[in-house]
Amino acid sequence: MSFMSREKFLEEYVFEVDAEFERNGNAAEWAPSSNGGAQHWGQEISRLKLVDTDPGTGLRPESAAFALSDDGLLMAVATNKVIRIYSSWDQHLEAELVGHLENVTKVFFAPKNCYLEESYTLLSEAEHYSKEKHNPLILWHIDGGGRLITRTMPFAIDSLADKALGAIKMDLTTHHELPASSMAEVRKSLVNTLKIADTKNRSVTLTTLPGSFPGFGSKVFSSDKKLFLHLEHNNTTQSGMRPPDQLPQVVIRSLNGPETEMARLQGHEDAIMWACFSPTDPNVFATAAWDKTYQIWNLEHKTSSSIIGPTVGQNWSGDFSPDGKHVLLSGTNNVGVYSVATGDQVAKLERPKLEAWVRNLEWSPAGDAVALCNGIEILLWEPFREGEERRSSGMNVVKLTKPENRVLENFMRFHAAKWLDRRGRRLAVMAGDGTVMVWDRKENWKWRFQRPQGRAMKLWTHEIVYVEETEMLYVLDGDRKVRRWRLS
Repeated sequence: MSFMSREKFLEEYVFEVDAEFERNGNAAEWAPSSNGGAQHWGQEISRLKLVDTDPGTGLRPESAAFALSDDGLLMAVATNKVIRIYSSWDQHLEAELVGHLENVTKVFFAPKNCYLEESYTLLSEAEHYSKEKHNPLILWHIDGGGRLITRTMPFAIDSLADKALGAIKMDLTTHHELPASSMAEVRKSLVNTLKIADTKNRSVTLTTLPGSFPGFGSKVFSSDKKLFLHLEHNNTTQSGMRPPDQLPQVVIRSLNGPETEMARLQGHEDAIMWACFSPTDPNVFATAAWDKTYQIWNLEHKTSSSIIGPTVGQNWSGDFSPDGKHVLLSGTNNVGVYSVATGDQVAKLERPKLEAWVRNLEWSPAGDAVALCNGIEILLWEPFREGEERRSSGMNVVKLTKPENRVLENFMRFHAAKWLDRRGRRLAVMAGDGTVMVWDRKENWKWRFQRPQGRAMKLWTHEIVYVEETEMLYVLDGDRKVRRWRLS
C-alpha cells in the first residue's frame, strides 16, 4: 500500500460520484443556474482572497475561520491571529480586530433580536497552546459599519522599535562590542515584544474569557438569543483523573452581561465534544462527551435532568429536533434519537458499514430528516418515517466512487453536512477535497462547486454559509479564498 499525504491526494485525486442526490428513486437534475453541470473554482460570482501576511503561531502555521452576520451584511474572516470585518456585498474592508495572542480557530456572530439593531456581537476563540497566559475567548462589540465600538490606540510599532533601538544602539556597539550585523536581530526581537504588548493593551477594553467553545455542530446560543455557553477545564482525563473542581464544566453567560456567570454546571468526567441549546426552550441544552455519556441539562434546576449511558465509547455530536421534543445523539457505534422529556431512546440508526464515529450531522428544519456524513457517503435518515427499513437504516443520497487504493478514502471523507434554509429544502455537503454539493430536495435540483484537479489547499475548512433572502452561498475554501455562488 503506497504512502499518501494530503498534498499528494489533492494533486492526484479525480472527483467522481456513483450517486449525487435522488428523490423517490429519481436522480436529481442540474439546477437551471448551474449551466447544466458542475461549476469549478474560478466560475464563482465573486471571491475574497484571504490576507496571507499575518504571522502564525501555535501548532498550525496557518489557520482561517469565517462567519456571516444574521442580516448578511458583514463578514468576519480570521487569518491566523487577526480578524477582519468586510461588508459582504462589495467585500470592502471595514476593520481589523487585534486582541488574540494565538491563531483564531472559531468566529461567529451572536444572533440579533431584530435586524433593526445597529450593532453586532462577534465571538471568537483562539488556540491556547503557548506559555503566554491569556484568555482565548473574546467578545467583540461592533457598530453598524463593522468597526469596534470601543477602541484602543494601536502602537506605532516600527517607530517605537526604532526609538528604543536608537537609545541603546551606542551602548551595544561601543561598550558591548555588539556586531552591527546583530542589530537587525535585536530590532526584530523588539518588534515582536511590542506586538505582544500592543495586542495585550488592545484587549484591555475587550471582554475576554477563559475556556473554549464546543465543536462538531454545536449551537452555543439559547433560543431566546439572550444566553451563550462555553466550556472550561475541558482537557481530556484519559491520562489521569483530576479533582472534581477541575473536571469539564459548562458555563452559561448572558450576551448583555458576559462578565458574570449565570450558571456553571458539571457532571462529565472527560472532555465535552458537543453542546447544543434546545431550539424551543432556553433553559434546556444537551452535551456529548468522551466519558461514555450524553447529558440533557435544565438551567432552572442547574443540574442534569437525564444521563444517557454508559455507551460503548467516546461520544461526539448531536442535534435537537426543530420542535425541541427529541435530541439526536452520536457516539462510538451509536446514532440514536432520544426523548428530551425522559431520556429514553425512541429510534436508532441501524445500517451496515456505518462509520464507528459519525461526527458531522444535522437535523432538517422541516423536522422529517437527518443528514449524516458517513465516510464517502451522505445518508438521509428519517427516524419517524412509516416503514421499518427506511426508518431504521436511512437512505444513501450521495456516494463518491470508491477508490482502488483504500488509503484515499481517509482523505475523501465528507466532513460537513448543513441544511441551508429555514424550510429544510436545501442541503449542502463538503467532501474531503473541498468540493461542495448542494441539493434542493423539493425541486430535486443539484449544484456542484468543484475544486479543480490538482489545486493545492493549505487550509482545512468546513465553513458553509447561506443567505436565504438573496440565495447566495458563501464557502471558505482551502486555497485561502471565500467564494460566493448563486443558487437562484
